[in-house]
Amino acid sequence: MSRELIQHIREFTKLTDDQADFITASVSERKVLKKELLLTTGDICRVNYFVVSGCLRLFFIDEQGMERTIQFAIENWWMTDYTSKDRNVPSQYSIQAVEDSIIISLDNKTSEKLFATIPALETYFRKILQRAYSASLFRIGLLYSRSKEEMFFGF
Repeated sequence: MSRELIQHIREFTKLTDDQADFITASVSERKVLKKELLLTTGDICRVNYFVVSGCLRLFFIDEQGMERTIQFAIENWWMTDYTSKDRNVPSQYSIQAVEDSIIISLDNKTSEKLFATIPALETYFRKILQRAYSASLFRIGLLYSRSKEEMFFGF
């Protein structure tokens, strides 16, 4: 269980076998079904999800009632609503499985315990967040540099 997560962490930082075992014992892995909601708008987000297999999406519903996907998480990516999670406020987003998926859940309390026990995890998450931030900036740049027609047709 959680082999994929441990492998992923080791791509970014050093981890002993004892630390890996502690992480594995601290997280939970489960299967979610296509269209299953992991977070609903208005709820407080308390979990960060690691995608072992499958795909998740973060979305909101606009004023016209249309679902607007902001982000996808595929294998070896994390997904959460950091604003809700860190500030303990209701989320403006929902998180849903795009397809049957296997995910690892890491709640706030467990995260803090792991960070205090395994400082290398702080390094891991910093590097992951830098990568995610870069991807977000790239996507925003695309939104501003392409016409609506180009975005629609994928130019």
